[in-house]
Parts: sequence; structure tokens; C-alpha cells
Amino acid sequence: YDPDIARDLANMLRLQERYEESLAVLDQALVKYPGYLDLMTARSISLVRMERYAEASAQADAVLAVDPSVPGAWFW
Repeated sequence: YDPDIARDLANMLRLQERYEESLAVLDQALVKYPGYLDLMTARSISLVRMERYAEASAQADAVLAVDPSVPGAWFW
């Protein structure tokens, strides 16, 4: 997937409460596009929805380490 398409697909899956699928799409996309902040932020949000808070926090911290202005990473 293109990284933006992967992010959008993952977001749609998350909105349908298909969290495992959302996370799988994001993980696959991050292999191809490591460090892509939108994917990393979406991954953090999916992890929160799955109540995997420690992983979500670590993912958000990784985003903020690169760009502290990413609003989605601050929220989680």
C-alpha cells in the first residue's frame, strides 16, 4: 500500500472496531515505510483502542521524539 492509503484503510478498520486488522495493516505498512509518522500515530491510536496502553505510549513517544508537533501523538 501507499502509506496514506494504508493509514486510511487502518483508520476505517479501527472505526469498525476491527482493531487487530487495523494494526496488521499498519505493521505491514511500517515495514515498507519505517518512520512514517502518520502510520506510527495511527498505530498508537489502534493500540489504545485495544487497551495496549504501554505499547501505545511507546509508539506515541517515538512519534514525538521525531516531531513534537504531531497532535495525535500528544493525545494518547
